[in-house]
Amino acid sequence: SKTRGLNLTEAEKRNFVKSGPIGVPFSQLKQILQYAPADQVKVKQPGIPIKDSATNELYYWVRDAVTVMAGRKIDHLIKIDNEAKYPFFKNVVDAYKRNEQFKFKLVTSPEDAPANTDLSRSRAEQK
Repeated sequence: SKTRGLNLTEAEKRNFVKSGPIGVPFSQLKQILQYAPADQVKVKQPGIPIKDSATNELYYWVRDAVTVMAGRKIDHLIKIDNEAKYPFFKNVVDAYKRNEQFKFKLVTSPEDAPANTDLSRSRAEQK
C-alpha cells in the first residue's frame, strides 16, 4: 500500500490477507478488495500487467511479497497455457530475475500429439 501509493484501509489490508489469488493492476486492487474474499474469485480479473519493462507490475508484486515474507519460504508458481506468447513469459521471468528470485515452479498445459499421428490415434484408443 505504501510503496505503490494505494492508501489501503486496515479493513482492505485484512481482506487482502484473507484473499485467494488476485491478478489485477495496482490501480484496480482497492476496487477488488471491496468484495468479500469468496466473491473476489467471481470477478473477472485482467491479470497483473507485464507487457514490457516499463509496465511490468509483476516486479513490484514479487518484490513486496519477498519483503513481507522475509525469512519465510515462498513457493512461487507461474501458470502458463498454450496461448501464451514467449515475450510475455520472458517478462514474467525478468520480473523474478530483477528480484533475484531464481526458483519458481512452472505449470503448463500439456500439448497433445499432432492429429492423425500414431501417438494421437493411440491416445484416442486409450480413452
